[in-house]
Amino acid sequence: MKKNAVMLVFILRGIPGSGKSTFAKKLARPYVRSGLRVKTFSADDYFMRKGVYKFDGSKLGTAHRKCLRDFAECLRLRRADFCIVDNTNITAVEVAPYAALAAAYLADCRVVTISVAARTAAKRNVHNVPRKAVLSKARLLREETARFPGFWTHHVIRGK
Repeated sequence: MKKNAVMLVFILRGIPGSGKSTFAKKLARPYVRSGLRVKTFSADDYFMRKGVYKFDGSKLGTAHRKCLRDFAECLRLRRADFCIVDNTNITAVEVAPYAALAAAYLADCRVVTISVAARTAAKRNVHNVPRKAVLSKARLLREETARFPGFWTHHVIRGK
């Protein structure tokens, strides 16, 4: 990345099973092909053990803190040209620290909501989030979007 180049940050949000991780991979592909440094940040990475996802709910807070810390360090040290935050980020409060850090480091930041039918997401989420919890998160996702400050660049992508 050129010294004065603007970093690009995409903060993905969506319910479990909405396709955030799939979208992140597709989003990153052309940037990687063009030789840019792309980093994806996900609390899920904390639970990967030798390629296998081993979730422990008691460590979820630690996973999110590590994800945010790694994101902040990447921005501070300019280790990437393009950063993707791949977490549910249901509430404005969950999005805000990432958006604030992006602004502090003068990155071009976009919040992207992956919208998909809650029943579809509940069937295909790979982390075994209970159907009732997915439906609840879908309702909260819709409500929270209205709370976003006007200065956030926000896009809604229709998932499959």
